[in-house]
Amino acid sequence: MEECQARVALVTGANQGIGEEIVRRLAATGMTVYLGARDISPGQRAAEDLSGDIRVVQLDVTDQLQIDAAVNYIDSNSGKLDVLINNAGVVVEWLVPADQVSASLTRRV
Repeated sequence: MEECQARVALVTGANQGIGEEIVRRLAATGMTVYLGARDISPGQRAAEDLSGDIRVVQLDVTDQLQIDAAVNYIDSNSGKLDVLINNAGVVVEWLVPADQVSASLTRRV
């Protein structure tokens, strides 16, 4: 893989599966990778199994306070974000017709 020294990435939903593999591959290029996990403990366990500059950040993408905290944490520790991979999935029951879907509901998807 191409070297990506000094680049910073955030991967949401990254404590398992596809997200974890994305973190692994980005870190292998030399990037600093923030492993976003809704619950910090599974995120830390995943990071322990990976190598490279991987930092765990608690991030529930449906919680604006956690989003703001993650932004502040990344900004204060790295000063920038070059790559954002939104891998986190959110399940929403669509109980309204498509033409009545609000912006706040689509934000959860």
